[in-house]
Amino acid sequence: MHLNMLKLDKNIGSSFYKLKKEDKEFEVLSNHKVHFTHHVTHYYSGRNAIYALLEEITSNKKLIFGDRASHLLGTHLKDLKKRNLFGSKIAVPALLCHAPIAAIIDAGWEPYFLEIDKTSGQVKEAAIKEAMENHVSCFLWVHMYGNPHESEIYSELCHNQDFYIIEDCCLSLGAKFQSGWTGSKGDTSLFSFGETKPFNVGGGGCLALKNEFSDFETHPYEKSDGTSFREKFYEHMIQYKQTGNSSYLTGLIDDYIPFLGEVSISGDLNKFNKANYFDEVKRRREKNLLYTKFLGDSISPVKSDERSVPWRFIFRIDGISGKKQYELSERMRADGIHVSNWYLPAHFMTKEKCEGTSTLNNTEEFSNEVFQLWLDESHDDEKIEKNCQKILKIIKEIH
Repeated sequence: MHLNMLKLDKNIGSSFYKLKKEDKEFEVLSNHKVHFTHHVTHYYSGRNAIYALLEEITSNKKLIFGDRASHLLGTHLKDLKKRNLFGSKIAVPALLCHAPIAAIIDAGWEPYFLEIDKTSGQVKEAAIKEAMENHVSCFLWVHMYGNPHESEIYSELCHNQDFYIIEDCCLSLGAKFQSGWTGSKGDTSLFSFGETKPFNVGGGGCLALKNEFSDFETHPYEKSDGTSFREKFYEHMIQYKQTGNSSYLTGLIDDYIPFLGEVSISGDLNKFNKANYFDEVKRRREKNLLYTKFLGDSISPVKSDERSVPWRFIFRIDGISGKKQYELSERMRADGIHVSNWYLPAHFMTKEKCEGTSTLNNTEEFSNEVFQLWLDESHDDEKIEKNCQKILKIIKEIH
């Protein structure tokens, strides 16, 4: 069969990657490297490739694309609130990027903050149970740092009609549970293609919805320049780190709401190449192991494995203060090392005090102890080894 006899678009067959008529196996090589076999079209690159991968991951949920994952989350929560099916509180990790929490508050929901485990950065099972006891029925299930959060409770709640689970896979596209992909279990799944994400095409996101919740339209956020907010955020973060006074953080998330539109670019999904992406994921895992090897016992790594899609190399230095963390980080940056640790305790950052689990001490301590190092193509093995040597020297001098 000749290539010009096929329409290579998302409308092939009943689902855009299934063939309507052809019985026999055949291959077609084109710009999109399409391989047809047993009625299934496998796209290896381009826009259709990411559509097909997301359909596979999410078990054929309806895919809605937008200019930012937090926009899609906010729009979906507004729709859920209108339906009045799952209350007005949503449980979220107390350590999380400010953007999704701002979208949650903007949608009229109240975040309920969950304690995390210090060794993994993931939400504790006991915290989920506590939220359920406090009549929370909507949960944001986050796979922190690209590591699959294996949670028996969340998995069970996905099959309970009294609960609603939004699976946040913004850092874990391609990561796997013991069985299935991250993004395959939630009632809704959320993905991001923006800057710093493992799959980065310059911007954009996707919400994967079950059919009964897929009849709403996305609404664009008003474009804004977030420069002034970022300056304020870092100024207040430094003051908090230096003093330990959480009042410096109060209201920062609410202050960000007018800037939710600061990123309003839908990335070029045609940049996606499935083989290249999973090769990059493999390299990230290898680099992750290199950091662990070179830094040795001087740090406590947040463990990931062959099922993870490491966002960055994450490690902790046990027991240090925010002030010491800031001092160490600034020394690393002065030595040309890219390091970040700007995830702050979200329960300190809302204008109005929100409910949460009985203790959030782990979250507060973890935020002060954590360091995040780059794994992308800007860092090869040699650079990682040299940076680790510098880091060990800095830790020895300062800590």
